[in-house]
Amino acid sequence: MLVFPVVLAAVWCAIAFEMVAESTRVQGRALVLFGDVLAAPSMSVTIVVLCVVSASAALAMVIAVAHARERRLERRMAAELDARWAALAERDAGDAARKNLLSWRVAELQTLVEQLLAEREATLARKPQLFLVPESLGVARAHRGPTPAAQP
Repeated sequence: MLVFPVVLAAVWCAIAFEMVAESTRVQGRALVLFGDVLAAPSMSVTIVVLCVVSASAALAMVIAVAHARERRLERRMAAELDARWAALAERDAGDAARKNLLSWRVAELQTLVEQLLAEREATLARKPQLFLVPESLGVARAHRGPTPAAQP
């Protein structure tokens, strides 16, 4: 849709150029467009009319090009803004997932710490039992806990 205003302004420029070119062929005695005489005012009025038509064609082209640039800039900025919002949404989703994962891991780690503390307390609560190994094995050693031979 950006092309339409530029094409319309280009058509108006072509018409204005044709009017100026044909009107100068008749030495400014008439306003001529596509071979037809539109009006036959005085020379000074013809010059003013041709200047106004030329200026309006130039203004139309400037406005059309400015409009096209403005629309292109709007689209680019909208795309950049959408990309920025998508990046922010992705980062927020990652932060939320990370937070959920960490909260789950903290609960799991607390459970493991409680289990290890309970095992430690149970181990400390038991009285250590010393068993002597007969010297027939060579060296007397002390062992903790029941040995397989001592089990009834």
